[in-house]
Amino acid sequence: MKKILNLLILLTIFVSLFFINEITTLTSELFSSFIFKIFPSLFAILILNNIFIFSGGASNLVYNIRASKKTKHYLSLSINVIIGVLSGTPTLAIFLKNKVNKEINEKEAQAILENFASPSLPFLVALARQSNWNPLFSYLIIFLPLIIGIILFVCFCKKNSSDLFCITENKQDNIIANSILTSTKTLILMFGSIVIFSLCIIPLRLIFQGNILYIVQGLIEFSYPLNFFFQQNTVLAMFYSLLIISLVSCSLLLQIKLLFPKLKLNNLIKKRLIIAAISEFIFFGIYFLSLQ
Repeated sequence: MKKILNLLILLTIFVSLFFINEITTLTSELFSSFIFKIFPSLFAILILNNIFIFSGGASNLVYNIRASKKTKHYLSLSINVIIGVLSGTPTLAIFLKNKVNKEINEKEAQAILENFASPSLPFLVALARQSNWNPLFSYLIIFLPLIIGIILFVCFCKKNSSDLFCITENKQDNIIANSILTSTKTLILMFGSIVIFSLCIIPLRLIFQGNILYIVQGLIEFSYPLNFFFQQNTVLAMFYSLLIISLVSCSLLLQIKLLFPKLKLNNLIKKRLIIAAISEFIFFGIYFLSLQ
């Protein structure tokens, strides 16, 4: 398998030499999108999120609360899920990797990533504010997959008993420095995975055109296609945007897998397909009702 992978990488390098101009143009577009859209919406909240985690985070907040062990466990879990949703899936994966078998079990970590793996909320809200869509539809597209994920995760928690780990006070040294370094590394990882998977788009441009190209591209790497569709004032653009947000792009899958190697990809993909189907059904039910 490794030999085949190495051969494919070598082949890709040689093929890339014939598309050097296209690669240069694409990388420039991605860099511009990343610097002016993704970086401003994520960097500050990533630093704040990591300061929260490195200073003890949810563990310290619930440590002295007079409540049962189970209540403390789920309260800590809920706080960390909210922080992860705000700062993006890569940060959530980093947190889960550090906490698994300490404060949460592997099944809970898997369920969290299955239900909440999506582009970061600040990035999506920034897109919605720049869109010409009805604000109701813009925020429905952003929050529907999240709401459905919450419902499915609550159902998971009710059906599955948790290994209740001890909630202890926790604090690290050099919090600010570690937070900045960790946030920077996360963003570099994000940009690198975006570039890697976007290289696949160059030959696809010879095969697909128009919206089909952006849909396929969105399943490989989501940021540029979402920028495109949020600027198109059509029902199809809403449909495609909701689909891309609900599913997990290959780029995001790579980031999660690198940060949380224990992840079962098949289960995550199946859950995201379910969330995508339910989200599309509810959204267009509301959309067509609004037309009457």
